[in-house]
Amino acid sequence: MADSLLISDITPQLASWTCKVSIVEKLNIRESSKSPGKLYKPFVLQDIVGNKVKAMAYGQDISVVDQRLELYKTYNISNALVTAVYPNFNVPDEHYKFLWSINRRTLIQDVDEEDKIEVQENADIVTTPFSLFYNSMTKRETINVLGAIIYKLPREFVVTEKKKKQAKDFIFVDEQSQPIIFTMWDECASIQGVEIQKLLDVGIYPIVLAKRVAVTTYQGLSLSTRYDTCIELYPDTQHAIALKQWRSTNAQAIQNMNTEQAYMYSLVRFALPEMQSKSHVIDVKNSVDEARVFWILSTLRFLENGFIPFYIGCNSCNKGINYTVEGVHFQCLNCGNINGVSTKRFRLSVEVSDATGELQTNLFTNEVYKLLRMLEININPDCINSADLNDKVKALTFIVALKIVRPNIHSKAKKNFSVLSLSFPTDIRTCSDAQSTVVHDNVLPNSPEGKRKLIGGENYDSQYKEANLSNLPTIATTSAKNKGKKHQKC
Repeated sequence: MADSLLISDITPQLASWTCKVSIVEKLNIRESSKSPGKLYKPFVLQDIVGNKVKAMAYGQDISVVDQRLELYKTYNISNALVTAVYPNFNVPDEHYKFLWSINRRTLIQDVDEEDKIEVQENADIVTTPFSLFYNSMTKRETINVLGAIIYKLPREFVVTEKKKKQAKDFIFVDEQSQPIIFTMWDECASIQGVEIQKLLDVGIYPIVLAKRVAVTTYQGLSLSTRYDTCIELYPDTQHAIALKQWRSTNAQAIQNMNTEQAYMYSLVRFALPEMQSKSHVIDVKNSVDEARVFWILSTLRFLENGFIPFYIGCNSCNKGINYTVEGVHFQCLNCGNINGVSTKRFRLSVEVSDATGELQTNLFTNEVYKLLRMLEININPDCINSADLNDKVKALTFIVALKIVRPNIHSKAKKNFSVLSLSFPTDIRTCSDAQSTVVHDNVLPNSPEGKRKLIGGENYDSQYKEANLSNLPTIATTSAKNKGKKHQKC
């Protein structure tokens, strides 16, 4: 056999070559977006000095190659097809811009045990702490994350303008008890997502290492798989072992996290609104950046006449249904929730304004409930008159997290805005006044934000949870006494 070369030595110009590699990643089978119906499966190979290359198997070769190449086994691979990758193609080594194609004609030979490449599984994987998730989102980075999955939310799919996409939402948590939604899409949902769901069904909270995931603004802040995400259950790292021990000794705390729905506050918890640079309304109106989160010091004015309007929708995805009775069980065709319940959902028109101008947007169900808790209003939203709500907020300043969203095809607006979170300011630094600290005296003295004096750290998190999360309405349930009753005016 010819001498083994390193990955970095192998180019399309080489007519004959052999390379000793270990299989360090096997990704899910995917369908080509450019050639519908064409399937491919990526592998990541590593040589003896740590160089890496992405290899592909296609179509009928996938099952054969997948069975032949075992994870973390070492092989001599000869004369695979080598091609240059196109710009922006995701490669595991930025210094090697070639792709290997492996098929049934590729020579693959086992390597003796004493000659195998010793690869420490995930030894070189750097994971991002939960506290840095928001920073990673602002930089639009893909990250590696390690945590325990403790719960599955009801959504099974989303319906887009083009097709239905599989989606499974899980609650992902670290040993600091900081939960966040982790959405798995398409192949990750149908393969790893199904496996994780089976473990949860028997009371097991699996430890998961997810490589190359995105941080998004879904539900404020969440994690999302990408086309090249690799999900590994029970990784063998020191951090994973420590996390497993934490999971074993904190079963009750994990149950409380599921009940309290603390994951709904991920953006506020990880971004710390008081510490973010502030923008103005005019900045948002003039921007076209749909990825950016704008933090604005503003007042609010509600534009509805009379009581806060509601519609009947799914208790999971909030999508409306053509029905007038609350508490009826059904299977939602918008999100796939097989245990859907018809429930009051809210949409409150609001004007966000500061010295530079105003813009109009909406508060939806979750943010409406959060606002009422901030104001210590303990009655149902549909029993609240918008005029009374305006009296409550007219002297208050809020930190509003806004994002620009693209209008749907039925909208006449050129630009829409989404409210990601509301919070009260305490100690704030603005863009225009970066050298001074503005202390606002209009924080409600009995509000959760008025009670807490410390921003960041354990005291902040524990007080925040105690003040804000205990009364969060359970999104996926409806009181039995409302079942079958039609809506009545308050």
